[in-house]
Amino acid sequence: MKALFLHAKKFCYKPVKKALRSAKDVESKEMRCRENALVIFLTIEKGDGAENVSKLLDDVKVHMERIKASSVVLYPYAHLSSELASPKDAEALTEEACKALSEAFGDVECAPFGWYKEFVLHVYGHPLAELSRRY
Repeated sequence: MKALFLHAKKFCYKPVKKALRSAKDVESKEMRCRENALVIFLTIEKGDGAENVSKLLDDVKVHMERIKASSVVLYPYAHLSSELASPKDAEALTEEACKALSEAFGDVECAPFGWYKEFVLHVYGHPLAELSRRY
């Protein structure tokens, strides 16, 4: 599992069209935005499991305390690895991560898995605004 953490002054995304036939339908294709958010671009790799989600959650808790973000956005992003899990496994683990983050932080936006999305990103310029992690 690889993650890119970005502390965004503003982050907006809009589902455009399905990238996978198996992708779930979305409720709306409207632009969704968050301010002062920890945006997590997440890639699920072969062999990842619940222990990876647990480590991710631990890191997010520490980082949220440091940067004082007011919300979390989990954004499935297959572009951080060439060793991807199957779409079925990646979707299941992404949903598990979304659920764990929601239970821990309440205000969590989970971008749809298996969709092409457009996004707008304005990242703060402080020392902890950009971090990468491998679990």
